[in-house]
Amino acid sequence: MKLERCPACKRMVSLEAQSCPKCGHPLDDVWREKARNKGPFTKRRLPMTLFILAIWGVIAWQSLDFSTGESGLKVRAAEYGADWGFIPDELSVECRNVSAGGVKRPHVLVISGGVTFALNGAAISDGTYPNARKIMMKDKDGLYTFKGPTEVLNRGIAMCP
Repeated sequence: MKLERCPACKRMVSLEAQSCPKCGHPLDDVWREKARNKGPFTKRRLPMTLFILAIWGVIAWQSLDFSTGESGLKVRAAEYGADWGFIPDELSVECRNVSAGGVKRPHVLVISGGVTFALNGAAISDGTYPNARKIMMKDKDGLYTFKGPTEVLNRGIAMCP
């Protein structure tokens, strides 16, 4: 059952009705035929629909983050000596500003052997990448006490715009 607005009171009325149940305005065959032939986008609805789509588009565009910061910073074990703290001898470091709830947070990532690992808390909590602790060394007591990862993290954060 298709509904259309009453020409008098604008209440939604069935095309089967002979008159509007609210105001009693008679509904003739000309009105019915016009209502049946009306497309989904009338002159009044099309501009509003386009406006709403444009607003959604702007919001979606703003939620995307195209800045990835500088990428490809190479760090090597030789730079840090005994403080290195990573199992691989070389890593690439990236920082990506990621929007979450309207707030941009730097995600520091390290890449080794084609696998990207999350190094800082923001990147780890995102859950997109495995934790960098999988490639970090532990001391004799089983603790992550090397200074290298902290220094690599600070260098990574400094790369984010």
